[in-house]
Amino acid sequence: MTGLGDEEPEGATPLTPEDREGLIPAGVTLRHELNEYEQENIAEARLWAVDRKRNPVDVPFCKNLHKRMYNRVWRWAGDYRSRDTNIGCDPIQIEQQLYQLVGSTLWWIEKKTFEPDENQTFHMA
Repeated sequence: MTGLGDEEPEGATPLTPEDREGLIPAGVTLRHELNEYEQENIAEARLWAVDRKRNPVDVPFCKNLHKRMYNRVWRWAGDYRSRDTNIGCDPIQIEQQLYQLVGSTLWWIEKKTFEPDENQTFHMA
């Protein structure tokens, strides 16, 4: 098990001291502990998301989902990232990229450019 301050697994975004200040659960010292907290929070958010009666393809829904996925683990849950990491785009582009993603997804749905999964849980309102 890798300590949060030790060498990170390949591809992982290293946690800075500032990152650790954003952690909500007290006493998390190992990467697998952090992963377990996040997994549990994400599972709860998934249950919330599949019960929604509204269109999941919009920016407010995405931000709310992100908040619900991490709100018991990270203080920044639901906020746009403000620093560079080894994944994703420049922080200044995140909001614009999210709007582009939502727009593209709506276009794909409208044009039926995909085959829905028979187990699809979201339905457009």
